[in-house]
Amino acid sequence: MTPASDVDRRVKRNQHDIEDLYLLLDETNQQLIETNRTISRIDATQQEHSTALARHGAVLDSHSATLEFHTSILGRHSAKLDLHTSKLDSLTTTVDEHTAKLDEHTAKLDDHGTKLDEILTILRDNRDAPSGA
Repeated sequence: MTPASDVDRRVKRNQHDIEDLYLLLDETNQQLIETNRTISRIDATQQEHSTALARHGAVLDSHSATLEFHTSILGRHSAKLDLHTSKLDSLTTTVDEHTAKLDEHTAKLDDHGTKLDEILTILRDNRDAPSGA
């Protein structure tokens, strides 16, 4: 091999290597472009999700406020219901006392009715009996 042909061979090999490097660089650039597009799509999707989450957060805040309002009303109703329950318990006790008293009066009235029937029977028997004996 002559030194000139060795140099030519090395130059051609270097040119071939450089062309291969350019091809690799082009492939890498294409992959980078595709990666950047993917990243852009992901970023857009994340922005959409952030916007949707913000809307959902606002709705959730509104629902939380409504729930707190309803909870407050429920608390007032519960307190009023407790008062009514207490009043009904008191009235039930009074009705039970009156029922017991009425039962006592009914028993006395039944007893008086029985005694009155006995008295009427005695009076009828005396009236119907001959008076000369």
